[in-house]
Order: sequence, then structure tokens, then C-alpha cells
Amino acid sequence: MGLHAKVASQSTSASIDAQWDEEMKRRIWFVLHNWDIHMAVVLGRPITTMMVAGNALYPPDDHAKREIETPPRKRTDQDAPTPSSVIQVGYDVAYRYFPRVHGLENRGARREDYNIVRETQAAIVENMDRVPLWCRHEDPDTHFDEFPGCHWLPAARQALTSGIYFVLLSLHRPYIFSVAESRTEALKAALKILTVQKRLFHLSQPQQYISFNMVYPLFDAMVISLATVVLFPNENLDLLSELVQNMRWGIDMLSKIGEHNAMARSAYGIVKKLFSRLEQSGGHAIQHSSHTSEGVIECSGTGTAGLDTARMCLDGAFTVGNVDAELISPTYQQTELSAFNPAEFHFETLFPPQPVHDLFYQDIYAPDIQEGYQGPELFMESPEFDGYYPDNSFWSFMTNFSQS
Repeated sequence: MGLHAKVASQSTSASIDAQWDEEMKRRIWFVLHNWDIHMAVVLGRPITTMMVAGNALYPPDDHAKREIETPPRKRTDQDAPTPSSVIQVGYDVAYRYFPRVHGLENRGARREDYNIVRETQAAIVENMDRVPLWCRHEDPDTHFDEFPGCHWLPAARQALTSGIYFVLLSLHRPYIFSVAESRTEALKAALKILTVQKRLFHLSQPQQYISFNMVYPLFDAMVISLATVVLFPNENLDLLSELVQNMRWGIDMLSKIGEHNAMARSAYGIVKKLFSRLEQSGGHAIQHSSHTSEGVIECSGTGTAGLDTARMCLDGAFTVGNVDAELISPTYQQTELSAFNPAEFHFETLFPPQPVHDLFYQDIYAPDIQEGYQGPELFMESPEFDGYYPDNSFWSFMTNFSQS
């Protein structure tokens, strides 16, 4: 299509339409690239595009809304933002780190890469402090909201915030079974996503179509949260009460969307089954969720040798697509969850869930209890989670618990 090709600078004599055509090509390429790197992390597939010097302008300028007989110009503080402006903010703050997140996950959550995780977390948090006032989700400058054509801006703020926190959630997702720091950061990001998605839903109109787009962030946030709190019930108790409250809302939302969407229906069954495990194994923790966690295991220190090289590789400078992961063989044995002792189990041998990837590519689903019911005297317990998952996955682990 040539959208990515860097073109010579438009001369001042070029027609206004021609200048806007080139601008639209850059915008379309930028949107496609952002979608590609986002879906690569969501679905666990290779990245297929790059945004580097030598193809499209990097990054593209934030231009003002098109006006009649006016060539493209940079947007000023007095110009109303456009949808492209919101995408640009998201990219500057967090989306540009998706290739790095993708590389970290495909490398196998190596401890020697954890300094990159901390560095990326710090960079995104610092960038969030520089978000323009008009698109902050807390106490924003709303004077643009009443401008003609800006009715979408309140919802866009929430969607932007959800997208930024999804980057943080994805950054820590590979390490939730091996590093306590990542468990805490992942739970904080997931809680923010759930809170923002609730706000986003309340901004919708009663007659508005309930889009399946809500399923992606809800499902990821809820599965990662539940996987963490079920297997580490004594950590992050200060977050648990609010998390449980928001997850109940999320389950109800997936149920409603599931009436019209098969993906949401499958996601609902999985999350509901995980939540029931939390209720069974974590009742004490839920009742005492105001207590602070103790005995949190910190990540061991890692050196900085090779950090720059690893960072360049993860950012896509050396490669695009999947990096060979270092697979670890499972060493766990079937155990009753009620007798489970986290201190005696090596969770780093498990692959953390990649919720949407697992839903699509491994056909993960939670059989309903009725599937195993064949009469009062012929009850056959259905597996906790069915699908085509590896033996050392989180899903296999939970199923082994239920069948022990």
C-alpha cells in the first residue's frame, strides 16, 4: 500500500488535497502500527510492522482538524484535539513500549531482564505525569468537551487510560509467578483497568450497542488478578477488597455481553470458575482484606551487563516478531488446594496465563457443572478448565488441583 514509505517533503506549491492525502496516509499507518503492536501482545502473535526512521515519519505530527482550503498544520493548545491526538498521547506515554513488552514475554520472563521491566515501568509512570490536561482521566480540563465534534472526548479519556494501564499489566504479566514486585504492580494495573472500564460503560447510552471490545481488557485484567490472588492469597491484601468488588462487576458485565457474544460468554465461564476458586480458597483473605501482606518475596538483584543490548533487541531494533523463549519443565505434583503451601512450591515453573491468546488459540473454557451431571447417582466431575494447554501452564495447574 505504500503507507509506510517515507516521501519527499511536500512543496509549498503542492495542492492542499495532495498534502492532506499524505497526512492521511501517515495517520492510517500510525493507527495500523499501534493496532499491530497492541494485538501482538494481546494475542501473543508476532509483530509485523515497525515505526522507525526510514519509513513513516517517526512519530507523526499531531495536526489540527482539517479546515477548508487550509494545508496540514500542527495542533496548538487552542485547537480542539482529534482522535489522532489521543492515539498520539497513548503512543508517547506507553504504547511505544509494546514491542519491548512483547520481547520480554517471548524471551521467557528471564530474571536477568527484570531491570528492563523496572526501567520501563518507571518511564511509563513518568510519562503519565506529562499527559496533557485535556486527556487526563482524573480532574481533566474539559473545556474542549463542548466543542462541536468533541462529544467522544470523555469516553476517549477513559479508553486511553485503560490502554496505558494495559501496557503496565502486560509488562508484569510474565513475572507474576516469579517476582512479588510484579504481582503487586500487575494487580494495581488490573484494578485501574476494571475501574476505568466501569466508568467507560457508564458513559455509554442505554441504546448504544454493547461492544465486544470491552471483553479484551476485562478478561485480561480479571484473569491475571485472579491467578495472582488465588495462588498468593497472603499478598496484597490491601488491594483485595476493592479488587473483589470490581471483579464482581466485571463478571456481571461479561455475563450481559455474553448474551450477544460468544467470546464474552466463554470469558464469563472462565472468570466465574476462577472467582469461585478464590471464594473457596481465599475466604479468610477476603474477610481480612484490610490487613497488609507480610512475607513478600523480593526479586533478587540482577546485574546490568548486556542491558542495553537486550533493551535494543526488545524494542525491535534488532528483530521483529517472536524471540525464542526459554521453556522450563514443570516440576509440580498434584496437590489439594486447601493443603497448599506457597512457600514450598516453585511457581516460576508455570507459564502465566495469556488470557485472550489462551481463549482463542488454546480453546480454554470452563465446563459448566451441568456438563458432568448425569443424574443423582451418576455425577461425573467435569475438568476445572478444558482446552489444549501445555502441562506446565496455569490452566493445567488449576485443573490438577480440582481433580486431586
